This record gives sequence, structure tokens and C-alpha cells, in this order.
Amino acid sequence: MTQIETRVATTHAGAGSSFKPLICLGVALVALAAAADPAPAGQPAPAASESSRLDRLEARQEIEELFAQYGATLDRRDFDSFGRLFTEDAVYGAGPTPAHGRAAIQAQLQQTLSANPMHLPGPDFHLSFSPSIHVEGDHATAHSLGTYLIPDIHSPSGWKMIFLVSYDDTLVRRNGHWLFQQRLLHAAAPAAAVPDTLDDHEAIERLLMEYGRAVDNRDWAAFAALFAPDGEWQGAQGAYHGPEQIQQSMQKVFSSPAAAADIPKGSNFHVMTNPIIDVKGDHAMASSRFIFYKMEHGKPVATVAGRYEDTLIRIDGVWKFQQRRALPPG
Repeated sequence: MTQIETRVATTHAGAGSSFKPLICLGVALVALAAAADPAPAGQPAPAASESSRLDRLEARQEIEELFAQYGATLDRRDFDSFGRLFTEDAVYGAGPTPAHGRAAIQAQLQQTLSANPMHLPGPDFHLSFSPSIHVEGDHATAHSLGTYLIPDIHSPSGWKMIFLVSYDDTLVRRNGHWLFQQRLLHAAAPAAAVPDTLDDHEAIERLLMEYGRAVDNRDWAAFAALFAPDGEWQGAQGAYHGPEQIQQSMQKVFSSPAAAADIPKGSNFHVMTNPIIDVKGDHAMASSRFIFYKMEHGKPVATVAGRYEDTLIRIDGVWKFQQRRALPPG
């Protein structure tokens, strides 16, 4: 674990896994769309649009692989390969004094991990998950979460989570390879939404992630905006109808004296994972999992786990929850 990651992870921890888009499915969908909806006579086929969509999907997969290599190279202490994930003029770190330049970044991580100032046992490993990626040509921005695990003989799973951090990345494609141009680390708090125009599965997955961020950030206006005008939320607290009632009800639940004392803002977070999405035109169904953590004595404790069953609708090009049911695991 890096000293930087240790420093920024004072209030959050968690685990999860990153999900890669199915490029083969993307190719099949593109081919199906071309066969089912040929261009009218005299007009060129929309090859450029289809090619652009496929390029973005491929870029997303390559960027998620970059995230995976970030953790893998650190875990095996391959600092030369780690350094090659960054541009020569890259910026990396947390706080007011990040490291500048590939050589400085590589040297800093090598020194920190070799020294092992926290005397953590090995083997250890990083996990990356919940990526939100926006690609524009050879440039991209991304927000993701990461966690770090070490062996723990006292844990039923055999592992202990040490920290949860968020990464805000600026990326560039050079000579066909995506590299970090800037990677900034923060305590894992929700990030602002970034407009996106990727395909339906990506847009819906992003909606699922924004839900967790809005709750964690107690941004109830943003939370309510995720629902359709006739949207419904169902859970242990009851059923709420329409964005206004949903916003008022959730705000009331989380601002109660009991909630304010037990789960104050900034001391808890969602981990959203395992989305399964089925799109049919402007309607979709989705199923996903979540774990809700809160910090107790500086350590993350999983307090609630469950699943979401969603009915979604696309309104004016934007996916919304038409119904979201929060259910127990099963």
C-alpha cells in the first residue's frame, strides 16, 4: 500500500471489482443494427457513427485494463512496468504536493512500498471498481474507486480491507496505448457527474453508480433527479412516488437524529456491483448488488447488504429509474 493511499484513506474503506464491457457483444450489436436498419437509398450508411461507438467501447476496455495494471504492477513490485503506465510529464498523488514526472512517481512508490512503513503483512493486492469513463478521441477522463487488502487470519474470508480511495484520472492515448497523464487520489467521496454519450448499457451502469454517490453525498436534489416523473422507490422504509416525494422522504430518513448520530455524512459509503442490464428500446431492466459500509473506530464495517431490482426508462435521451426496489440479498 502506498503512503499516499494510506494518507487519503482515513475515513473510508471497501471492496469490489471492475467490470469490462463485452466488446464481442458490442460488435454483434453494431452488425445487427446495420442489418436491421440499412441506410436509405442515396444516403451513405452510418458507418462513421458505428465505428465511433465501437472505438469508444474499445477505448473503455483498454482504460479499464490500465486500471488493473496499475494495481497488478504495484502488487508484484514491478516498478519499471508501473512507471510505464504514466506519461513522461504525469502528475500523481494527493494533497497540495503531488509528484511530477514518470521518474519521480516511480521512485516515490518504490521507496514507499519497499520501506513498508505500516509493517503490513503480505501478500497484498489492490482492487479497482466502479469506473466512470468519458472518452473523447485520444483523451479521456475517469473516476473510479480502489481498495487494498492484506491477509488476516482472524477474518472468515482470510483478508482485511485497509483503505478505500477514489481516483480522478486524466488519460491520453499515445502510440496506441492509454497512459495516465494525471492520477489524483482522494478519500472515497462521491464525484460530480460527467456528461456522457456512450451506449445504453454504459449509461445505465452510470445511473446505478450515480444513485450511490448521491446518497453518500446526501445530495437529495441530484438523487431525486435520477427518477422519472412517475418514478417509484420501494424499500424497508416504504414506497415513495414521484421525484418530489422521493426526495423529501429520503431526506427525512437520513436527517433524523438517529441517522445523523449513527451514519453522519462522510462516515459511510455504498459499494455498487454486479450489474445485469437488459435493454429493449427505451425501456430496460437491471439487477445489481450493494453493500453499505460505515466507519467504526477507524475501520469499515459492512452494515447492510442487498440488491436492487430496477425498471428503467429513457426520457429525452436520458435513462431514469421508473421503479427501484431495494431488497434483501437473495
